[in-house]
Amino acid sequence: HPFGGMEETAIPPDGKTVCFAMRSDGRESAWSTNLDLYLVPADAKTKPRLITGANKATDDNPVYSPDGKTIAYLAMARPKYESDRSRIVLFDVATEKSRVLTEAWDRSPREIAWAEGGKSLWGTADHLGFAAIFSVDATSGQVRPIYTEGSNGSIVPTKSGLVFAHDHLRSPVELMSMKADGSGIRPIT
Repeated sequence: HPFGGMEETAIPPDGKTVCFAMRSDGRESAWSTNLDLYLVPADAKTKPRLITGANKATDDNPVYSPDGKTIAYLAMARPKYESDRSRIVLFDVATEKSRVLTEAWDRSPREIAWAEGGKSLWGTADHLGFAAIFSVDATSGQVRPIYTEGSNGSIVPTKSGLVFAHDHLRSPVELMSMKADGSGIRPIT
C-alpha cells in the first residue's frame, strides 16, 4: 500500500510463502482504511490469496512465528477510522482461523515480533508518555511492560532477549540489548 515498507511483508522460516499487506479497494482506496493481508507462494505459481477479508479495517504488520505455523499481525476494528486502536491478532496457517489476542489491552501496538521459542511476542506501544516495550503471552494475551523508559522501537529478537533502538531527551537513537525478562539492558552503540 502507499507508504509501506518491509514491515508490511513476512516470510516464514521455510521460505515457501510470502505474507504481505495491500490496499486493494480500487477506486475507493482514497477513502478507505482497509488494508488486507494476502498469502502467495514464493515461487508465484498461484495468485495471492486474501486471508483477512472479513475485517474491513486495517490489517497489517504480519510476522510469522518461529515454527511458521502462526502469523501475528496488527488489526483495527473500525473501518474508515484511522485512529482506531490496533490489536494483536493470531492467524493459524493450517486452519486459517484468526483470534484476537489483545482485545482487553488498552494500548495500541506499533510493531510486533515473536520472541525466541514462539511462546510470546514483543511489542512496542505508547505508555505514559513513552514508547515502551511489552511482552505478550501468545496463549493468554497477558501483557506486561518490559522496558518503559524513553522511546523504543525497531525490535529484533535474539536467542536471549532482543535488540532495539532507544532514544530519550538525553541522547539520540542508540542500539540497546536486553534479556527476555527486561534485565541486562546495555548499549551496543
